[in-house]
Amino acid sequence: MLEAFGVSISYSKSIVSRSGAGEFAKRFRVKSMTKDLSPVSVKFLLNWFHPYGLMGLADKYNLPFKVACRIGGIGYKGLSTLGWRAQRLFLMYERRRLLFDLWLGGGQPLNPYHYGILVESLRSEPLQQLVPIPIEAFAREEEYELCEYTMVREWLTLLRWKCEKVATGDVRLEEFFDAPVVETKWYATNSEPELVRFGKLWKLYERA
Repeated sequence: MLEAFGVSISYSKSIVSRSGAGEFAKRFRVKSMTKDLSPVSVKFLLNWFHPYGLMGLADKYNLPFKVACRIGGIGYKGLSTLGWRAQRLFLMYERRRLLFDLWLGGGQPLNPYHYGILVESLRSEPLQQLVPIPIEAFAREEEYELCEYTMVREWLTLLRWKCEKVATGDVRLEEFFDAPVVETKWYATNSEPELVRFGKLWKLYERA
């Protein structure tokens, strides 16, 4: 098809798969590139394995709940029993427009006493500790000092935020998810702050 249009592309830049699917000129095509599925993004589809990414896909393309489940590998048996993964997706899909407190309570207000326990549990969580930086990992002492200064400054910003939340009497649960993003390791990691907060959110939901 590309040859018919007189368009040439090097093999090293081609992402045409064995199944005949490919993305070219910001257009996604399947079935030997004869069927256009644009504007479906291949990058978005690659996030189907995680509820966070699957929900982003459903929001972007306004997918029905059952379609989102099928993309996530949940068939009719999974929909009939609603396992833990399907339950999470259902809560995210059906109750996404509720206030945070109502979402935690399953559509109902939380008990004030129970609410206070949840707030206190978040207040008592320890801060992430900085990993010591080995000076031999840097070619020059100036680079070492810059890295150390940057990490300590960011960590102190997080410490200040934490102290404010602990000292404040009236604090909302959702405020604990607005913590500054701080890198505690001097080397590159694969940790995603949004996914860390996502896991923290579900731990809080299970406590509620």
